[in-house]
Amino acid sequence: MAETLAALDVLISDVTSPQHIHSSEQPCSANDPPSKSLAAAQLAKSVPASPSAPVQVPAPTPARKATSPSAPSSDLSPELDQKLSMLRSVGEECVSEAELRNLVQKKPNFILYDGFEPSGRMHIAQGMFKAMNVNKCTRAGGTFIFWVADWFALMNDKMGGDLERIKTVGQYLIQVWTAAGMDMERVKFLWSSEEISNHAQRYWTQALDIARRFTVTRIKKCCQIMGRLEDTLTAAQILYPIMQCTDIFFLRADICQLGVDQRKVNMLAREYCDAAGIKLKPVILSHHMLYGLAKGQQKMSKSNLDSAIFMEDSAADVERKIRKAYCPRAEGEVEEKPEEESMHLTEDKLKNPCLDYVEHIIFCVPGATFTAGGTTYDSFVPVREAFLGGTLNEDDLKSGIISAVNMLLEPVRIHFERDAEARRILDLISGWMKEPKTQRATPLRRGIVTDLRGCSCVVFAPLPSAQPQLAVAVELLESLAATPTGSQPVLWLADWSAFCLGCLTGGKAAADDLKAINAAYSVLLGAMRALSPDLMGNVRVIKQSEVVLDNPSDYWISVINVGRAFPLSALRSAHRRLDRLPHDKDALDELLKAAMLRCEAAADAGECLAVLRDVIACCIDGEAGSGVRPADVEKLDATLSECTDKCANDKGKCLSVIRRGFEHTLDLGFNGSHVFMMLMHCADVLALAGASVRTVICCTPAQMALHEVAVNYMNSAQAVAAAGLCPPELRQVPPVSLRLKAAAGGELAGGEWDADAELLLLDGPSDVQRKLKRAFCEPGNVAFCPPLTLARRVVLPLAADRQLHVNRKSEDGGNAVFIDADEMDKAFKEGALHPGDLKPAVRDAIDAILQGVRQAVQKDSALGQAQKDLEKVIKRSAKGGGGKGKKECLGMAWCCLNGAAAPPD
Repeated sequence: MAETLAALDVLISDVTSPQHIHSSEQPCSANDPPSKSLAAAQLAKSVPASPSAPVQVPAPTPARKATSPSAPSSDLSPELDQKLSMLRSVGEECVSEAELRNLVQKKPNFILYDGFEPSGRMHIAQGMFKAMNVNKCTRAGGTFIFWVADWFALMNDKMGGDLERIKTVGQYLIQVWTAAGMDMERVKFLWSSEEISNHAQRYWTQALDIARRFTVTRIKKCCQIMGRLEDTLTAAQILYPIMQCTDIFFLRADICQLGVDQRKVNMLAREYCDAAGIKLKPVILSHHMLYGLAKGQQKMSKSNLDSAIFMEDSAADVERKIRKAYCPRAEGEVEEKPEEESMHLTEDKLKNPCLDYVEHIIFCVPGATFTAGGTTYDSFVPVREAFLGGTLNEDDLKSGIISAVNMLLEPVRIHFERDAEARRILDLISGWMKEPKTQRATPLRRGIVTDLRGCSCVVFAPLPSAQPQLAVAVELLESLAATPTGSQPVLWLADWSAFCLGCLTGGKAAADDLKAINAAYSVLLGAMRALSPDLMGNVRVIKQSEVVLDNPSDYWISVINVGRAFPLSALRSAHRRLDRLPHDKDALDELLKAAMLRCEAAADAGECLAVLRDVIACCIDGEAGSGVRPADVEKLDATLSECTDKCANDKGKCLSVIRRGFEHTLDLGFNGSHVFMMLMHCADVLALAGASVRTVICCTPAQMALHEVAVNYMNSAQAVAAAGLCPPELRQVPPVSLRLKAAAGGELAGGEWDADAELLLLDGPSDVQRKLKRAFCEPGNVAFCPPLTLARRVVLPLAADRQLHVNRKSEDGGNAVFIDADEMDKAFKEGALHPGDLKPAVRDAIDAILQGVRQAVQKDSALGQAQKDLEKVIKRSAKGGGGKGKKECLGMAWCCLNGAAAPPD
């Protein structure tokens, strides 16, 4: 792993080294790209070879929410000012102008990045427009990294979810760019599936760190980048923006040079910098999104072949498409759709795709001219004025576009006609694009736990704590002891899931958090081995991270495929159960669904508001179930206020606000980390599955909901059935509670954590004495008697002689030895065993048992270091450390996987 990380560091330093001159090189996993075409030479000539040469570029339209290109700054040299102007001409928006200027001044060999999804043929915006922009960026001194997002295409089910087909499309795109004139000297192509697999630990821990800092509501705002509406999302589509955000930091990109449609996920990366304390944020340089040729298309669609010009279209194709293209003279003909968010930052009421081609394709080349109707234009504005004024008619405008576009595409056509390999790739892709979009069987790919002997009985450890409880160790030992005869006991440690959920946070870096998690699990394992050496000697301990890193590609593809199978709403419902909300929390879901139907059937906005008021009243009165939280009501109140203030007389807008408000209400407390954790758990269970025997999972009731998600996936996935894998059998084991105190009225105390209410594995003799002295122990009460429970669940099974010795005076009945828990309960209930005698006996027995744990830690230097690491975690937590979102995430995770009343830290 160290070698692979070092290799990526060498690559990054290579592309950022001021002394390095980049030469053309083969793209990863691609055939040799064609040699630089005539178009390449012409385009290179159109962009000045020297930064000192004058650069003539049309001034971009001022962008909303961003500064327009600045005038030359007195603090920049002419050379740097020209570089800045060249870069700024690429973007419709720059976030931020000052940061871009600072970057150009202080890091002349900066890195730009764009990711492209190999999803079919390349249209002219992705091909020619991108080639021109890349050449400007590299001439300004940058190195452009293309991230071939084959894994992202897999998540979006492109090419039927076939990774090999997706890679073939990636090779085609590189062929097109080279033939179109992209200068490859300072361009690198990196394939995401290969780079991520080769640097899995660095990439995925970064992704998990990003996921744990954002709510699902925030992440869903980015999902327009996949062309999906929020209420149609699968769980995998929540992974997409997290991974795209990760790409930026993984590649160490200084500038995100993507389209405006990717703006929200790029802004998410900047927000992550704030959350993670990263000072230098990536600059966002968003280029224009070209309209589709049909009326009302915000961007080109590959599913509608006549909505775009493709890079290898014939001259006849170009003429047919442009002649049919929507070309209005009057503004306002395209109706705005409230449910669609604009992909353009500048206001354009005309929305004429033909004029868009003239401005952003033809005039994108510096020094370009455009001839139409017998007139030659050297900038875009006169063309627009002539067309709107009537001096340039539609036929002449389109004829000029056809001629100019064909001139740009001709070198690409020639390449695909003359190069046999390019032709073969194009024919393959064209055939695939014509296939009906039926559900294709996706082959099963998964991580695999090797060397499991026959049937396995798996126990999933709870998430780690800096103060591991005795109850946790006892519950795990009881679960492992329940392994059926002839089965191999397996203990699974979900260390990366724990990291994602925010367990033991607060370190200076993610590595510190991972170190703390490993320390916590080490102490827990060491204690369990000291408590029950014979049982633990037969247990195979498996860390989740080891299985992931053994075959990262197949493991994470299995995570993606699980995510594709689940609607996001299904995981949200599972999260509510894991969050230990009452089951009637689902009543709120049903209430909001029914209310939405009533709103849609309402006559006007007033009736919609009345429905919303009824919903709020039901929540306050308790009719929506006891699972409704104050935060739910607050969100619904905010929705009502927004409707009243902004759209009280507009039913369409009112419905949009209410729908969004209901979704956000149901998403409260649902984070990106929860989505990752549940999908990873399914992948974990899949990795443990056997082909000929059924795996058994022993679990407590609190863990059941999470395991059921995995079982439901395996029961429904065709690929799992085709591989002959058996879904696991779930067996419940009784939970273990060793809580020492009770609240008034005899109920278990909840709420604030009481340090003296639980015995810890690392407690010293004084701790044990203090806690047992304060333990609840009411004479004759066997329903809740912590000392009796400790004797039954800990002393009798784990003491050296499996007995409880009670020392007392002869007048009090003399010494007694108990070997049977029922007899002990009977004696206590009838008064033959007094609390004053029971407590000291249990105290001494527990202290002797924990002494074995203390000795194991003292003898093992690694365990001793782990204990010191946990002490550091406790200290920084006491000082207010813990990181953003720790309290919520850890509370949920602890409860769902451990069944504890409250987090221990």
